[in-house]
Amino acid sequence: MTDTAREKVAEAIRAARGWKPEHGFGYTDHLADAAIAAHLDALKTNGYALVKLPKSPSEYWGPEHQPQWNHYPYTRVDGDEIEIGARCEYVFRANVLEARVFAADVLAAADAAESTQRTAQPDACPEWQPVHDPDADPGRS
Repeated sequence: MTDTAREKVAEAIRAARGWKPEHGFGYTDHLADAAIAAHLDALKTNGYALVKLPKSPSEYWGPEHQPQWNHYPYTRVDGDEIEIGARCEYVFRANVLEARVFAADVLAAADAAESTQRTAQPDACPEWQPVHDPDADPGRS
């Protein structure tokens, strides 16, 4: 049984090539790594994001069966809807499609903010600049 993406891709390469165990499989691991890297790069280039999903939404139940949060804002599944909120009184409810669109929007916003941080140069703050007023000090011009 294969568990990792690398093992699954290597197994698919071996199957497609008809390679048997006696051929040795070390080479297919390198091919799998290259294939995975190329696919991830192609997806990113075309605007796709790949994220590892957590095992469950951010809400979990503590030992006394009270809700506890391990992310902020939290997410909770309530039937066929997803609750997204900062606290119980500030909850946004979304169906599955809305939640997927919201998640994509948040990822796009994170990319945009990160890109801005990398490329933006801080502007000089005018109130921090020394102000020279020649009329205030006639000896300096």
